[in-house]
Amino acid sequence: MKFLLTTGATTVLLLHIPTVTRMARVAADMVLSASDFRALRIQLVTHAAGGLLVLLAATVLSVYKPWGMTQYGLRKQHEPRRVTSAELSSRAESEIGVGTSSIRPRWVYVVGIHAVGLALLLLVVHLTGGGLQSH
Repeated sequence: MKFLLTTGATTVLLLHIPTVTRMARVAADMVLSASDFRALRIQLVTHAAGGLLVLLAATVLSVYKPWGMTQYGLRKQHEPRRVTSAELSSRAESEIGVGTSSIRPRWVYVVGIHAVGLALLLLVVHLTGGGLQSH
């Protein structure tokens, strides 16, 4: 459902880009009064509000999950859990009273590395003058 919402919102956004570009050019060329391009301005505000509603709906679907758990989640819930040696040693340390070590899942590192790489890429593109030519 979230995929359908996102796909629909992206399609509307892509179809709406010429309108936004036209309004930006008009606004940059002259001073507008309250009545100039009223229909176009209402359309811009309406699409922005609709986009916000789509994002809020996707967030609500992510948090509340009205259709319940996925098939994968149900399968994983009913599988017997395997205890790793790291978890055993962590449990033993906590029972003995030794300081527990925090073990992070691998996906945390993968996402972190990608986020840092993306930030560095954007920084390099910005510093070389390749990005956002109009700012």
